[in-house]
Amino acid sequence: MRVLNTIFQQVQKGFTLVEITIVLLIIGLVLGAGFSSLGAYLDNAYQSHTMGNLQVTKRALLDYVMVNRHMPCPDTDNDGRENRDGSNIACSASVGTIPFDDIGLGAAVTSDDYGNLFGYGVNGNVVNTGDIADSADSASYFGNQSPPQFTLQTPPTTALPSVPESYTVCKREAANCTTAAANVEVSAIPAVIVAFNENGGVTNLQGCNGADRGDRETENCNADLLLWKGTFDNDAYDDQVVTISGYEIKQQVLDLLNTITLQVTDEYDGYDFIVRGDVDSSNDLNVADGVDNKFYIDKTSDTEGGNLNANIVFKEGNDKFHIERNVESGGNAKMGAGDDYVYVGGSILAGGAIYLGDNDDTTDVETFESSDGKDVAIIDGNINSGALLDAGFGNDDVTVNGIVAGTINMSKDNDRLYLNGTVDTSTADIDGGQGTDIIFLNITYEEWTANTALQGVIVNFEKAVFENNVQVDL
Repeated sequence: MRVLNTIFQQVQKGFTLVEITIVLLIIGLVLGAGFSSLGAYLDNAYQSHTMGNLQVTKRALLDYVMVNRHMPCPDTDNDGRENRDGSNIACSASVGTIPFDDIGLGAAVTSDDYGNLFGYGVNGNVVNTGDIADSADSASYFGNQSPPQFTLQTPPTTALPSVPESYTVCKREAANCTTAAANVEVSAIPAVIVAFNENGGVTNLQGCNGADRGDRETENCNADLLLWKGTFDNDAYDDQVVTISGYEIKQQVLDLLNTITLQVTDEYDGYDFIVRGDVDSSNDLNVADGVDNKFYIDKTSDTEGGNLNANIVFKEGNDKFHIERNVESGGNAKMGAGDDYVYVGGSILAGGAIYLGDNDDTTDVETFESSDGKDVAIIDGNINSGALLDAGFGNDDVTVNGIVAGTINMSKDNDRLYLNGTVDTSTADIDGGQGTDIIFLNITYEEWTANTALQGVIVNFEKAVFENNVQVDL
């Protein structure tokens, strides 16, 4: 009995103070880890939901462009409506918040998960009446007078890629946020949307609040048109940035900006789209989709339009490209893979070029039609000194009716070159390249043998065909 009482007494004593302390410490560690994980989970949830709101807001702004044909100005008094000056033309300011009522969203959707309205910054020239009405200025994306005020040539374009009054976004990993190419992720952005998140408060794109924001977040509220793309990183840097490019804005009203129309006369039979005027920007023709494209660049008068002044890339597909007048300096057409047809009604001028690319192509100046199903590219005038016609790979046919003073490179495979005009032997360079190549000349064999200068500029052809169908191995 005494033994049992002793055991009972020991049990009754319970845990010691040390044991209780250890248990409480363990419970504290477990709960602390749980709350830490919960905090990280909530941060990620806030980040994801805010990014969803940013994307919905961006889509609503672009939908606004589809209907109204211009971007809205910033809201400067947080009432949900855009603000313009007394003329109702220029924006009151280039920074503010999203005009949520104008774009059909509520304030909750155009805010981050901490209740801060998204910052909305736009091209700095929108406050100038002249600039916002000038299609040569990126401010015209926001012009509300006879919209769209902007055109396909409104910067940024491939020809005018720099827009200093628009936003530049630096890479997340950049050590410094500057306009140096190594630091830039994207530039020439006419509109940005920024979520300032947890420590946003009264911060906006042109004024930081009193909180210690660090270099990166301070960059996003100092009104210098530079933004630093970051991560959602607790209090250290939780800004989120979404951009709207000039190309995205143009895409919303592309049918109004293009001079492309459906074929309307027999002259355009076989062509899907017709451009009446000069093609000065690669954006004028959407030809990089890898399908069979058939485009016609026509004149607007006897002396205007019909010229190619841009770099056009067709990529894959069996393409057909009619250029009514000239391929001018700085203009070139790269036909890419596929059996392609090119017609140039004028000349290839110095600095212009035609690249037929891969597969079996035909380049024809004037009215040559291939008899074996190959494609045809037609150049009705001259190949000037400093101009280039490169046939590329494939069994190609090239016909030139004008003067050849530039370079013709038939490149690889078995090609045929028809020269119906004359050759300027002082500047011409005509190379058959690799393969079994035939050149057709509108002179007699006797004239050929007597013209050593001509023989000097026509090289790497295996056979020549002269007048009266006289054929000679070279």
